[in-house]
Amino acid sequence: MCGIVGILGHHEAAPTLVEALKRLEYRGYDSAGIATVEDGALNRRRAVGKLVNLSDLLVHEPLSGKSGIGHTRWATHGAPSVTNAHPHKSGPVAVVHNGIFDNASDLRARLTADGVVFLSETDTEVLAHLIGRSEADTLEGKVREAVGQIEGTYGVAVLHADFPDRIVVARNGSPVVLGIGVAVLGGLGLGKVMTGVIDKPVQSWWVFWPYALTGAGVIAHFDFIAGSDSGFGGKPAPGQLLAFAEALDLDPSRCAMVGDSPHDLDAGRAAGMACVAVLTGPGPADDLRPLADVVLPDIGHLRAWLDAR
Repeated sequence: MCGIVGILGHHEAAPTLVEALKRLEYRGYDSAGIATVEDGALNRRRAVGKLVNLSDLLVHEPLSGKSGIGHTRWATHGAPSVTNAHPHKSGPVAVVHNGIFDNASDLRARLTADGVVFLSETDTEVLAHLIGRSEADTLEGKVREAVGQIEGTYGVAVLHADFPDRIVVARNGSPVVLGIGVAVLGGLGLGKVMTGVIDKPVQSWWVFWPYALTGAGVIAHFDFIAGSDSGFGGKPAPGQLLAFAEALDLDPSRCAMVGDSPHDLDAGRAAGMACVAVLTGPGPADDLRPLADVVLPDIGHLRAWLDAR
């Protein structure tokens, strides 16, 4: 099973990308690679075998850039090789992919007939070329147009030299998790860097979650945004929640707070969120549950409950 990562930050991305890939080694892999954007140029490094081989390559051929994507590959289409390793490119586009494109052969034949030259045996390169050939004005539009032609299950991350301030991700069946670091939250210097996951409708529910689920200040799982206590500096205040929602262009009335303390629930209500909720596991104290609008077993049930309102 492949692993994919992406980073938009204020520091050099390559070292963090390699460290992130190390955390995916347990999934098994036969090659690895990363790509970064700097000064309008997209560059990549790939290596067969263990991550140490990629690390050694980066010592001799370093990559600069504060945005990048990375991949550990378990071969499905094509043998383990540098040519078949991700990220795959098409001009200014780089793609990493976990999953299988069921109609890759048909798309490859169509693109070949149009004069596209393929350099690998992979299904992933098909998507890179589809994005590269799109005439949409935005990266989000290019990816939407391309994945609209794809059949199968996948999680992908896309980097583009002409859009260095963003990474667009798409998924169908395979999971994709987005994270926002504590430092970014602290300064709310987020802007519109996080463009979202191309999977759910625009009018989706956003959930603030105070559990420290990851080392990052915020995680987003598909159409859910979740803020950890560390990200909000301890206990979230209504003003912090509203500022964070504004930074992400979120309507508070389309948000919900999942709390593990009375303070969390009060802050969510004061910020004008649609509801405050608690989950039965990992469970808050029993005496907290009567204070909530709804008590549900997991975040998926909360989405369904919100949609049914």
